Amino acid sequence: MHTIIPVSQMRKLRHREVQVARLLSEDVEGPSEISRRSLRKNVAYSPCVLRLLEHGEEYVFTLPSAYARSILTIPWVELGGKVSISCAKTGYSATVIFHTKPFYGGKVHRVTAEVKHNPTNTIVCKAHGEWNGTLEFTYNNGETRVIDTTTLPVYPKKIRPLEKQGPMESRNLWQEVTRYLRLGDIDAATEQKRLLEEKQRVEERKRENLHTPWRPKYFIQEGDGWVYFNPLWKAH
Repeated sequence: MHTIIPVSQMRKLRHREVQVARLLSEDVEGPSEISRRSLRKNVAYSPCVLRLLEHGEEYVFTLPSAYARSILTIPWVELGGKVSISCAKTGYSATVIFHTKPFYGGKVHRVTAEVKHNPTNTIVCKAHGEWNGTLEFTYNNGETRVIDTTTLPVYPKKIRPLEKQGPMESRNLWQEVTRYLRLGDIDAATEQKRLLEEKQRVEERKRENLHTPWRPKYFIQEGDGWVYFNPLWKAH
């Protein structure tokens, strides 16, 4: 059974503060801007920005959609949709398509991609494989390269202990939901989620009655999106 998060639930998230930590590397920053759009099909975000500070390059990219599968048996998440990546400085852009599994047969986590040099309108590289497995790259000079993503180094997040986190920080806020999910108790996790969201709905109604706007702690609004108040690129 396939399901998509309904619009009514996503709209309730509009005042939640997105907790985005700065990347630990001093050479990479992003994404610095995230905003939620009107969502009739699934979760969508405005373009994100990744800055490679060492090279002075800025990459603008979109994100794939996330689909919840088999929610009545063993739930799992599948990525699907088209992702666009572009860099104005280098003149290169890429299109990555996350293919969802057909109802009968087919493989999961499959992706195809093309990299284009925009000034010459030339496809310089094509790729295919699984985004969480093996990817094969073919260049326009005939050269090929294979990358096994399972062998790439993993850098775990460094976060403060829960007891040192604020009440609205995600891991602290959702810790009971996370605990029950790890225990495999879906009913208890669902109830904790319901209690948490109902509390947030009550707080939102209070703000609306008092005409008090939500004031994020770490983000400022720019247009339709929210930008981290102290991005790394401003420090360089």
